[in-house]
Amino acid sequence: ADQVGSKIAGLGEIAKHLGVTVPDGFVVSAAGYHRFMEYNDLQPEIDRRIQASDVESLDQIYRLSASIQQLVIGSSLPRDLKDAISEHLERLQRKEGRHLRLAVRSSARGEDLLNTSFAGQYRSVLNVSPENIFQAYKEIVASKYSLQAITYRLNRGVRDEDVAMSVGCLAMVQAVAGGVLYSRNPLDRGDGTVVINSVWGLPKSVVDGSTNPDTFIISRQNTRIVQKKEISAKHQKFICYPDEGICRVESLGDESLTPSLTDEQALELARLALQMEEFHGAPQDVEWAIGEDGTIIVLQCRPLGQIDIPGEKDRSTGIGAAPGSDVMGGGTTASPGAASGEVFIVTKDIDLLRFPKGAVLVAAQALPRWAPLLDRASAVVTEQGGFAGHLANVAREFGVPALFGVHGIMDVLKNGELITVDAPGLSIYRGRIESLLK
Repeated sequence: ADQVGSKIAGLGEIAKHLGVTVPDGFVVSAAGYHRFMEYNDLQPEIDRRIQASDVESLDQIYRLSASIQQLVIGSSLPRDLKDAISEHLERLQRKEGRHLRLAVRSSARGEDLLNTSFAGQYRSVLNVSPENIFQAYKEIVASKYSLQAITYRLNRGVRDEDVAMSVGCLAMVQAVAGGVLYSRNPLDRGDGTVVINSVWGLPKSVVDGSTNPDTFIISRQNTRIVQKKEISAKHQKFICYPDEGICRVESLGDESLTPSLTDEQALELARLALQMEEFHGAPQDVEWAIGEDGTIIVLQCRPLGQIDIPGEKDRSTGIGAAPGSDVMGGGTTASPGAASGEVFIVTKDIDLLRFPKGAVLVAAQALPRWAPLLDRASAVVTEQGGFAGHLANVAREFGVPALFGVHGIMDVLKNGELITVDAPGLSIYRGRIESLLK
């Protein structure tokens, strides 16, 4: 894991010891990262730019991020590193065929650990042609200095020099369906279920919170029957372009309301989850895809953090709320708790710089790009997204209440309006409800 990062090391472990199907591929290791950095003498210049910036100011971090990423992407790969990548790429092409496309993914040292998941803070570049692998590699390395990655490291106390960016180069899976499963409920240690979120196409729309996914719940004691399922209207999906890259397309006809998994596939995923949990000795957060031939392919497996809120099950939802004060209900608890603040609607990057401390972050989608605001937001509310997405993961790590998938909330709430968000109660109230906050 020190050389290839926990993400890629984890895939290798479950493939070797459990026989789980994972994408074939190779990893440019921490040694390759250091070779690239030293060849271009990048670290001293990056250190100088960081030291010259006020890291307490988000607008300065924004400028710092852009300048360092441009510096990295504009640098050259040393010949020996290019030759090594080309050699392993040729091996992979011989195995996979001439139409090989790649998923180029971050696997940084310290990523995918319990309580420092770095979920969604680094880049992945999907469906990359072999001709563009060197550019994709540099983009992943540069994403170590994305706005969200820098602010995440600062908030979690992770030093820049302790993070070496390994990069996984994996055969791209042409997914029919995909998503994320949790071997246990992250919001309740005593809940004996496996929870699966799934969508049509690539799992990207689950992890980036841009779609309300289907949910399948299976008892850990009985993996022969689906205990509960909720099928969402999935109007969009991500697919691979024939040549390179991915695109979002509209789900047409009946597909949007059709379950993205069969019961048999959901049960097989649950059995895999329990197998991986037993192997690791801890609850697991697993990203997966179903290939065109129906094979289940594991794309990522990392420790799952769990939260228990004392007394949460015993309280009366909305206690003390004035009659008629409720604005809207529904959605999914992405991170537990209740909080109050003024509404601030974010729609574009510039909103990151204007966000006031203590406001409630309101957005159309639960995108990882909003993560830099979690140390300033009192709560998060979105129209789309599920509790298995990257932003939900980070919200739980930061202890910020989050309510996702509240349909129509962007049309109801106005900037500056004081509200109280009750995430476990799936409710939003006007004003400050003191008894609920206690």
